[in-house]
Amino acid sequence: MKLAIAALLIGMQTTAFSSNNYKDLVVEGYRWVNVDGPYASKFEDDGQRLSKKPTRDGELQILRAGGAYYLIEGRIVKVLRTDKSTGMAEIQTARLVPTLWTSTKYLSKQPIRDAYSRIETPDTIGWTDFGSYRSVAKDILQKQGPWGKHEITSK
Repeated sequence: MKLAIAALLIGMQTTAFSSNNYKDLVVEGYRWVNVDGPYASKFEDDGQRLSKKPTRDGELQILRAGGAYYLIEGRIVKVLRTDKSTGMAEIQTARLVPTLWTSTKYLSKQPIRDAYSRIETPDTIGWTDFGSYRSVAKDILQKQGPWGKHEITSK
């Protein structure tokens, strides 16, 4: 019983430590998504069209072409760069290899609770390395069945 309580207290301290550094996360480029819907794309111009309240036909065209990605409120993303002239941001999300473009109006510097009433941080979702796309792809492949045993080579 005492061991269980000690483990619980240590876990609470770790969570409190990681969740109190929101300002530091913002300085590092992290943001929280403040909208649900197909508002991101691999291409900046499609991302712009999605952020300008497209017509239903325009939205369906982008969705059918496989160019739209759903943003989920409360998810944490990292802003890689912004285009101030268009108001667009290139972002990366955990375990998703391509970078995406979305409007900066869909990203918040204030933490937003997810569907489970938690505030995501890179630590809470196991997202610790933004160093390269290969590291993200390697992580995904290692978690997928027998293919995870093969090594990814980089040039």
